[in-house]
Amino acid sequence: MYPLPEVPLPQLTCQLLTLLAQVTGHRIHALTKIRTRNITRFSNRLEIKIPDSIKTSSRSTCQPLLVVPDFTENSHTLCIS
Repeated sequence: MYPLPEVPLPQLTCQLLTLLAQVTGHRIHALTKIRTRNITRFSNRLEIKIPDSIKTSSRSTCQPLLVVPDFTENSHTLCIS
């Protein structure tokens, strides 16, 4: 998928959702609840809050917080396909 500006947005979206599901361990249903305003960038990670109810939500459980750490080790050779 290179160069990125030439890759169709639906294809990029599917790739991103697949990678987020693998990295976070959450289901696609939870990932569909992501809103850009709930994404916070830190120096070493992204935190994504999901305030909406998901299938596994109940009154006694906290809503998901997805944490995606930065990958800095050998990042120049990283190839996710």
